Amino acid sequence: MGNSFCLEKEGGNDRVKVCYEVFLVALIEGVIWRLKMKKAQLIICFLLLQFFVCLSPAFAGSSVKGAVINVPGKIDKSVNVAIGKNSTADQSSIKLKNLDMGGAVVNTDRGKQNVNVAVGNKAKATQASTKLGGKLRGAVVNTNLVDKNVNVAVGNKVKASQASIITKGSNVTGVLANTAIGKNAVNVGVGNRVDADQTSIRMENSRLTGVVANTSVVGNAVNVGVGNQVKAGQASVLMKNSKTTGAVLNTTVGQNMVNVGVGNKIEANQGTVRMTGSTVQGAVVNTAVGQNLVNVGVGNRVEASQASVKMTDSTVKGAVVNTAVGQNLVNVAVGNRAEARQVATSLENSKVKGAIVNTAVGQNLVNVAVGNRVEANQAATKMKNSSLTGAAVNTIGALGAVNVAVGNRAEANQAAVKMENSKVKGALVNTVIGGAINVGVGNRAEANQAAVKMKNSNLKGNAINTVGGAGLNVAVGNRVEANQAAVKMENSNLKGNVVNTVVGAGLNVAVGNRTEANQATLKMKNSNLKGNVINTVGGAGLNVAVGNRVEANQAAVKMENSNLKGNVVNTVAGAGLNVAVGNRAEANQAAVKMKNSNVKGNLVNTVAGAGLNVAVGNRVEANQAAVKMENSNLKGNIVNTVAGAGLNVAVGNRAEANQAAVKMKNSNVRGNVTNTVAGAALNVAVGNRAEANQAATKITNSDVRGNITNTVAGAALNIAVGNRVEANQAATKITNSNVRGNIKNTVGGAALNIAVGNRTEANMGSTKISNSNVRGNITNTVAGGALNVAAGNRAKANMGSVIVENSSVAGNISTRVKGGAALNIAVGSRAEANSGAVIIKNGSSVGGNIAVTSGKGITVNDVDSPISFGQNVNVAIGSGKSNKNSVIMK
Repeated sequence: MGNSFCLEKEGGNDRVKVCYEVFLVALIEGVIWRLKMKKAQLIICFLLLQFFVCLSPAFAGSSVKGAVINVPGKIDKSVNVAIGKNSTADQSSIKLKNLDMGGAVVNTDRGKQNVNVAVGNKAKATQASTKLGGKLRGAVVNTNLVDKNVNVAVGNKVKASQASIITKGSNVTGVLANTAIGKNAVNVGVGNRVDADQTSIRMENSRLTGVVANTSVVGNAVNVGVGNQVKAGQASVLMKNSKTTGAVLNTTVGQNMVNVGVGNKIEANQGTVRMTGSTVQGAVVNTAVGQNLVNVGVGNRVEASQASVKMTDSTVKGAVVNTAVGQNLVNVAVGNRAEARQVATSLENSKVKGAIVNTAVGQNLVNVAVGNRVEANQAATKMKNSSLTGAAVNTIGALGAVNVAVGNRAEANQAAVKMENSKVKGALVNTVIGGAINVGVGNRAEANQAAVKMKNSNLKGNAINTVGGAGLNVAVGNRVEANQAAVKMENSNLKGNVVNTVVGAGLNVAVGNRTEANQATLKMKNSNLKGNVINTVGGAGLNVAVGNRVEANQAAVKMENSNLKGNVVNTVAGAGLNVAVGNRAEANQAAVKMKNSNVKGNLVNTVAGAGLNVAVGNRVEANQAAVKMENSNLKGNIVNTVAGAGLNVAVGNRAEANQAAVKMKNSNVRGNVTNTVAGAALNVAVGNRAEANQAATKITNSDVRGNITNTVAGAALNIAVGNRVEANQAATKITNSNVRGNIKNTVGGAALNIAVGNRTEANMGSTKISNSNVRGNITNTVAGGALNVAAGNRAKANMGSVIVENSSVAGNISTRVKGGAALNIAVGSRAEANSGAVIIKNGSSVGGNIAVTSGKGITVNDVDSPISFGQNVNVAIGSGKSNKNSVIMK
């Protein structure tokens, strides 16, 4: 029943085994038993306090062969206090210094209540702990079986250690096993440079060959650090300038776990593995299981880590696994440069050779960072000047996951990977399953959910981002950025496939100045990618960007000064809504936009459901199932398809709406171009210089080596309203360009193409060539009840026509307007209506045959025909001309 330890000493030729038995606890219990009075109990405890501390096992320069065992009897209430300057209080503990030992160190404490307090300057209070210095060949087993543990350190440079193992300048071959089982554990450090350790293992300048196992099973655990540069560690493994050859296992189980750090440069670690200047050759497994897990850091440069791994100037050769399972997981960082980390891995100037796996499973997961340069990371991997050889897997499976960053330069990362000046050789897999909410509010705020963000980094492997439930991603403020199931690369390289998927009701919103919202998107700047890109929104996906220079990208690829070798497949299969509102706003849905870039592979863009793409404002641009290229090169096929009721709208000045279209400027394509609108698609551009292109190809100063096929097969509506407005539906317009292939434009359904305004032009199922060359055949067909209208000054309506100006066509030209009530109308001054016509002017040439076919109808102005309301009506009202079923050469 007494405190005891045994050691062996060798001196000369004699070996002496000394066993000490201290029956202090038995004496206390006996006296208290006899008195049976609380006052007498307290008096005796405090009278014998100093005697107990002096007899705690502690030695210097010891050589031991055997075991050091400290197993006190059960003490109902144990109090350990150190007060004053340079004070030290040790209770139910083992302290070994300058040790050379082969054997086990076993320290066990059990009872109902333990209180450990250190008050003053450099005061140290140690309770139910083991402190080791020197060499040990064996195991260190520290066990705490106390219902209530209270550990407090108050003052300057004060340290309080309770139910912990602390090694300093040690070399251990064996096992460090720390176990705490109880009902309540409270760990508090208050003051300047205070360290408070509870149910933890702390290694400093130490080496271990074996296993580090820290286990805490406590009903209610509270860890608080208050003051300047205070560190509070609860149920954690903390390594500094140390090396472990073997596994590091940290397990925390409790009903309620609260970790709080308050003050300047404060660090609060709960259920965490933290490494500084250290190496682990083996797996790092960190597990937290509880009903309520709360992690809070408040103050300047405050850091709160819960169920996480943080590595600085460190190396792990093995897997890093963080797992948290609970009903409510809350992670909060408040203040300047405050960082809240929950079920996350952070690497700085570090290396990991193995997998990084972060998994959070629960009912409610909340991650919040509030303040300036505040950062909140939940089930995320963050790398800076680091390398990873292996997969990084971040997963959230929760009924409700919330990730919020509020403030200036606030950043919220949820189930995401963020890399800066780093390298990864392996797959990146980010998954949010459940109702996930990711929010960044403030100036330069950033919200990343199930996303990969790379800057000056390299990835050799696949990047797979998935939002499987009702995902909400919001960024509000100036230069705010929201990335959901997306990949963003800057000055980076990626060799592998990129798969971004939003399967459920995904909502992605960016509001503010220079705000950007990317959902199931790849955005590249000054980067290279060798692999396939697959972006999919399979449910009711909503992507919104509101503000100045706002950008909304949904199931899209945007490239600037970049190279891509592989296929691009962008798909919106459900009711996808993509909206950009503001000045220079841009909305890209199931689209590819390239500037000063190169792609070697196929581009496939598809909107298969009721996709809505809207851009409203000045210089607004809306691209849906489209490809837009500027100063770029493509070696591969382009396939753009809107198969459902796709709505694409651009409203404002210089607004542009491109639906299932290709627009090229100063670019080259070596492959086929296929644009198809198969359902009731609506494409609208309203404003000055507004342009609406639906299932169309527009080429300026570019070259295409392949076939161009534009098709509208359903009841498609394409409208451009305003000054200098242009509406192109199932049409091809070529300026200062070359095409080596066939051009085929087809309108097969009840298609409506309208251009209203000044200098307005409506082209439906037509081909218009200016200062260009075509080496192939041109075929235009309008077969259904099509309506093509151009109204305004200089308006032109071209339906199923070919217009060749200062150009040459090396093949055959065929036009056909027949089969339904086709109506082509040009209304206004200088209005011109061309239906089923071929017009060749300004010294152009055609090297093949010209065939014109049209049904009966009415032609007004130029040609008198019998009055008939049959199949083809071509009308020009004004001073313009009406050409139907004609071949005109000028």
